[in-house]
Amino acid sequence: MQDRHLLFQGLPGAHSTQKTGRPCNKGCTHKPAVYLGNAYHSQGDYAKAIKHHTQHLAIAKEAGDRAGEGGAYANLGCTHNRLGDFSQAIKYHTYVCMYVCMYVCMFFV
Repeated sequence: MQDRHLLFQGLPGAHSTQKTGRPCNKGCTHKPAVYLGNAYHSQGDYAKAIKHHTQHLAIAKEAGDRAGEGGAYANLGCTHNRLGDFSQAIKYHTYVCMYVCMYVCMFFV
């Protein structure tokens, strides 16, 4: 399950803000939310998982960390998928696809 985050490693902006290009001063503050969200997901406590993944998303957005946003959307999509809420899962996974396509178009084309 953790391997999906490898998709975002090494992408421009993965460890810096899009606004400044400097390292994100909130670089580690999202990690507890990620880890707790993943732990609750693994235990089947999807409401708590969604709470923590949503916190991760808010922190990433505030910091301008696009890769962090993509990871949060991926986690939210996986959690909603496990809940059987497929329309929400598709919505979040579509955001992930948009972020990947944006990076490919901006930096590799």
